[in-house]
Amino acid sequence: MDYQPEIIAAVESIDRSQMINNIIALTKTAKLFDMPIALTTVAVEAGYN
Repeated sequence: MDYQPEIIAAVESIDRSQMINNIIALTKTAKLFDMPIALTTVAVEAGYN
């Protein structure tokens, strides 16, 4: 799932604060069940992230 700020800003099908709350809930649930979470980013050297 792509939760980069540019992607979140482009979503119009749900209220952004609700989407962020859903992301937090999903992350907490994954941690509760010891599911692996991989954090990555792209274009760091280009200054996008």
